[in-house]
Amino acid sequence: MKIGLLSDSHGNIKYVKKAGKYLKEKFKVGLIAHLGDECGDADALKNLNIPLIKISCLISGCCDDPQAPAIVVQEIEGIKIFLTHSPEFPLSNLPSGVKAVFYGHTHIPKIENKNNILWVNPGHLRETDKKGPASFAVVDVESGKLTANIIKYSDIV
Repeated sequence: MKIGLLSDSHGNIKYVKKAGKYLKEKFKVGLIAHLGDECGDADALKNLNIPLIKISCLISGCCDDPQAPAIVVQEIEGIKIFLTHSPEFPLSNLPSGVKAVFYGHTHIPKIENKNNILWVNPGHLRETDKKGPASFAVVDVESGKLTANIIKYSDIV
């Protein structure tokens, strides 16, 4: 299964819709996760008919969906994945068996391996940001393995 990751859209519905459509058409994602800050923006993806996970953010009131959790732990194709907005969870606090952490908050896209755990930050979906261009990510979960790629928004327009 392929998973689309979006984060930190801050009300930029245009970019959310375009990234979601691209993830569905190009990668055939089976799930999209919006990793916080304006998680209600993810509602713009409902017409794609793809399961959606919305993660709340750190600051009270910045997620316009009061039902959105701050943390989700989900098993996908036998791999336990931890989804949150903040990357500030020490390895020692992660639930046992987690193989991937998907997070946002920093606005900086990053894929790294820490102690055999894949950490993925898709970046942000703002029109302008001093930390770099807009981006999102796709993660492939297949046969017990994870691979991730960052996609620059400018490459799809």
